[in-house]
Amino acid sequence: MDKLFSFLITPMLNLLMLIYALLPGNDFGIAVIIVTIIIRLILWPLNSKQLHSQKKLRTLQPKIQKIKKQAKGDRQKEQALLAQLYKDEEVNPAGSCLMAIVQLPFMTSLYFVFQKSSKDFGDVFNSLYGFLQNNQFILDLKNNPSLYDPSLLGFIHLTKPSIVLAVLAGLGQFIQTRMLQANQSKDRSKDKKRQPNPQEDMMKGMTYAFPLFTIFIGSRLPAALSLYWLVSTIVSIIQQHLVLNKEVKKMEGGDNE
Repeated sequence: MDKLFSFLITPMLNLLMLIYALLPGNDFGIAVIIVTIIIRLILWPLNSKQLHSQKKLRTLQPKIQKIKKQAKGDRQKEQALLAQLYKDEEVNPAGSCLMAIVQLPFMTSLYFVFQKSSKDFGDVFNSLYGFLQNNQFILDLKNNPSLYDPSLLGFIHLTKPSIVLAVLAGLGQFIQTRMLQANQSKDRSKDKKRQPNPQEDMMKGMTYAFPLFTIFIGSRLPAALSLYWLVSTIVSIIQQHLVLNKEVKKMEGGDNE
């Protein structure tokens, strides 16, 4: 598996160690936070597009329900009409799953990065690029591996599981989900004739399931992954707030024209 994601593992390990070496105070945990923010900024346009698609899909629910009635149980006709609707409205119904799919290689690569980081620093050193191997801080760690401290602020060892970070990551995900549901409630309140949506009902049931699953997984994997998950969720919440507010203002502006 590590060979499969090697095209990401080596660059991410080097980025992490570069930030770790250059960061004042050389705090490994802060370096993980910075790497997470960099990854989220790279994925920012993709996530914005996903949020836009989710918002647009919710506004299309009345038309979707109308198409289902028009098809009268004819699945082939219904799918054809829905495909045309999505094409006309420039919406990708699979967009909501896109970020999860894209993030998977990053999460998997980070797992191997942190797994490698938990071993002897000599193994880490051998995976670094030449210019980084010549960095004085890195050379000091190589010559004296006991100086290597992969922890957050000297308190939480990030190569071992941390229930504290796992719980915080789960709590962050719960808050993010609740924010999305609150936004959906606003959309529903504008649509008096809205029909029940099984997908939204299912998402309600996952409000607690996903955070609990995050805590369960996070409490068994290196704490650096929980830290990544937590920081990534915080950035997502900020982006969610900015993008969805922008969408609402745009739609309200269009309604007023």
